[in-house]
Amino acid sequence: MAIINDSDAYLNKDRLLAQHQAALSLLQGKLDRPGLTDLIWLDLGCGKGQIIVNLEHNIGDEARTKISYSAFDIIEEHLSITLKKAESLKFKSSNGKIGDISDFPNLFPVENKYDFITLTNSIHEFSPLLIPDILFESIIRLSSTGLLFIYDMESLPSLELGAITWTREEIHELLKSFFKNFNIQDYNPTPGRWNHSSCFGWNIQLSREYINISDEELANRKAKAIELTKKDIVTILKRKLDECEKSLESITKHGAETDEEEKSKQKLLYDFWSLNRIKEI
Repeated sequence: MAIINDSDAYLNKDRLLAQHQAALSLLQGKLDRPGLTDLIWLDLGCGKGQIIVNLEHNIGDEARTKISYSAFDIIEEHLSITLKKAESLKFKSSNGKIGDISDFPNLFPVENKYDFITLTNSIHEFSPLLIPDILFESIIRLSSTGLLFIYDMESLPSLELGAITWTREEIHELLKSFFKNFNIQDYNPTPGRWNHSSCFGWNIQLSREYINISDEELANRKAKAIELTKKDIVTILKRKLDECEKSLESITKHGAETDEEEKSKQKLLYDFWSLNRIKEI
């Protein structure tokens, strides 16, 4: 992931975002498991630590001492802010690594297993053709009962040049392609869609215990499955670009008459530029 200069990590110590509340509710449920003494959490694209900034108010002291927390981000300053907060929360342990999302497989060995992996508000910043790799590398690093939680926005509150957003339906199409190409059967996780004050968002939850294929077999299927999934992603992207072009042609012909139409035009122009940067389409 080349960093998008228009993007900015969110940090508000007085606010718990809905997507983080959802993730932390899942985390709380896992921490309540009888006999649990260690829960290993990997926070991909941690930003400035918004997901943990109010954790002392969300999860009790005793439960937090079970958490071994690993943070990962592309920006050193953001990671430093996150780890400073993590150290104050009395986790069992906390650590972090800096790198591009494409470095993730090399920085976190596949032998290291995680009970909880979170990736919030970041997918729109990644190259779309990296998404199958991110899904695979996350799933194969889950423990036998591990959970992957991903959340992102269908549209951004503030436009980011280079960002590519996905609708719930597009993510579902991508996910079905991924599962079909890996021959993962009898498990069909469905993305959720959420209405926020400034945008719509989507989330997916993937449970390792429902994927009845060994890590070894997943690895054996990786090359072909990811290649096929990327072809399906290109099909989705071509459709997005075609729809974008048609909408821009309509605005060119009829003009933007209202403030809402003017905002739509700006978003379409950003989308058009971002999609045209992808050489595969």
